[in-house]
Formats: sequence, structure tokens, C-alpha cells
Amino acid sequence: EILKAEHNFKEALLYTERSHLLADSIIDESRRMDLYEIENRYNNQRLENINQRLEYRTRVNHYIIILISLVAIMISIVFCVVIDRKHRDINEKISFIEQLKTESALYNNTLLEKLDKQNMVEIQLKEALEKRIQTIRELIDVSYRYGGVPDAFVKHFNKTLNINRLSEGALDDLSDVVNAKYDGVIDYLQEKHTDLNTDDINLICLLCCGFSATEMSVFYNHSNGKSIYSRKRRLALKIGLDISLDEYVAMSLHYCNTQKEHYLAES
Repeated sequence: EILKAEHNFKEALLYTERSHLLADSIIDESRRMDLYEIENRYNNQRLENINQRLEYRTRVNHYIIILISLVAIMISIVFCVVIDRKHRDINEKISFIEQLKTESALYNNTLLEKLDKQNMVEIQLKEALEKRIQTIRELIDVSYRYGGVPDAFVKHFNKTLNINRLSEGALDDLSDVVNAKYDGVIDYLQEKHTDLNTDDINLICLLCCGFSATEMSVFYNHSNGKSIYSRKRRLALKIGLDISLDEYVAMSLHYCNTQKEHYLAES
């Protein structure tokens, strides 16, 4: 404006053009700065997104590793439990047969020799009991033949135990036969203990006959004697004994036999 006032139009035009160029340069620089800032924000956002994805993948991988580890631990635990149960099952069966060997030598069942070969009921009962006694012998034989091969031992043990199982009702006549052969002991006990049920009576009958708990387990198709011992304890509690059921049954047998002898002597 000053140059125009001085009528120096040439320089005025020159400076005007320079000012326009400077203004354009400033605007361009401002735009470049804006673009640079936008690009920086974009790059920062992109890097942040990449970092978030990497962090997410890291967390996912971490969780996957934890999950795989937990699954592996669970599988290991289940495997150990299965192996432990298998070993315990084998040991229980071996112990069961060892008890059979010992008790077969110690206990003397007396019923079979008392049974009448002319009485059909007693013949059928004898056949049923003899089959299970044969099973006991075969179980002992299994231990000798397969004792060193656990899998084969368990397989043949279970197979043998299920051979000649007592059919339903096979012991229905047991109480009558035992009562007749052992001086009315069942009548005597039923009079003293009116709440005895059929299972209780059958258990007492087998005790009267001299069968061991392990042998009785075979009759009931159990693979160990624990169930019979538990039944004996429950029955002893049921009838209020302060001695073992075995002792009580032995005392009852002795009492009934003594009563019979006194009766015969008086006759």
C-alpha cells in the first residue's frame, strides 16, 4: 500500500506476489502439518490396534495352555484313579482267595453230610450248595494258574464266580432243612427274635452249617467277604448282641443240642 501511494507499482506488485507466495507457503505448511498429525494419529491407532490384537492372542494362547494343562492333569488323575482301582480290585480278589484257602482249611461245614439222599428237597439243596463249593475250589485254582498275570486273573476270577450261581429261591428250603438237622435251632431263634426276616434266617443257617464268611460271599456271588461281615454286624446289632453273631449261633446250637439230649435221656 505504501509503494502504491508512492506510485511504485512495480515493486508493489512484486511484494504483493511475494506475500501471496508466503501465504500459500504457510497454508501448505499448515496443511502438511495437519496431514502429518492425521497420519501420526492413524499410525498410532494402527499400532494400538495391532498391540491389542497381539495382547488378545497372547491371552487366548495363555488360556489355551492353561486349559490344555488342566485337561492333561484331569486325564492323569483319572488314569491314576483307574489304575489304582484296578490294583485294589486285583489285591482284593487275591486277598479274597487267600481267605478262601485259609478258611476252607479251618472251617468244617457239616450240613452236606447230614442231608438225606432220599429226600428230593435235600438233594436239590445239596446240589445247589455243592455247585458253589465247586466254584470255591475253581477260584482257588484260578489263583494258582493266573496269579502272575493280573488281567487274566481278574477275567477268569469274574468268569468263575458267575458259574453255577445260586438261582433265585435256591435257599428257600434251607431254613427248614437246617432246623431239622440242627435240633430245631431255627425255631428256637425265631421264638427269641420275632423280627428276623428271611435274609437274616438264611445267614444264620449258613453259620449253623459251618460256612465261613468268605465261603458265604461266594454263595451270594460277592467278590469279597466285607459284605458278609457287614451283614453279620448289622444282624448282631439288630438282635441286641454283646458278643459276635458267630459265637451266639454256636451257643444256640449247643443249647438246642443239649436240650435234645436231655429230652432223649428222659425218654
